[in-house]
Amino acid sequence: MYYGQYCLGSFSLNATMEELPIPPANSKCRVVLCGSLSFYGHIIQVRNLLRNNGIIAIPPHPPFDNSNPTEVNMAESRRAEAFAHLRRIKYPLTRAILVINPEKHGIKGYIGPSTFAEICVAFSHSKKIFVLYDFPSVFEQELSEWNATPFLGDLDTCVKEVVNIIRKYDNKQMQLEF
Repeated sequence: MYYGQYCLGSFSLNATMEELPIPPANSKCRVVLCGSLSFYGHIIQVRNLLRNNGIIAIPPHPPFDNSNPTEVNMAESRRAEAFAHLRRIKYPLTRAILVINPEKHGIKGYIGPSTFAEICVAFSHSKKIFVLYDFPSVFEQELSEWNATPFLGDLDTCVKEVVNIIRKYDNKQMQLEF
């Protein structure tokens, strides 16, 4: 019996109940999704897949609605959202970040400056760092030294690993409560 089959572009998650550890239903732990807002549709697909597998997945807010923009309100809005997203990463129940980083501008595993800043915050707060695709060469040394885990586009393994991290922290929390 399959736990589920979910399609995500060229990805699919196809796992049996025995193969996919399920976090407790009362889990409060979560993963924050990061990546260029030009990948927003992809980020939401990953969020939906994780949620379908019992993970609380927090994406960034959608790109700024520029239907009536002024330079000032766009900058203020972006700055406020950046701070809010960084707070989500630092939040104590956030256990990991998952960076969605497909190719962009001919760069495989694209990670832009804002996403790298989010990774730095996660590292400085001892959060696990998952990267859906490969590390871009410009950040390869730092990400390797910070024990980030690249999944080379293998979403099945990525979801299983995120579930395992959440379960690990939930089990530690349960032990502390008794």
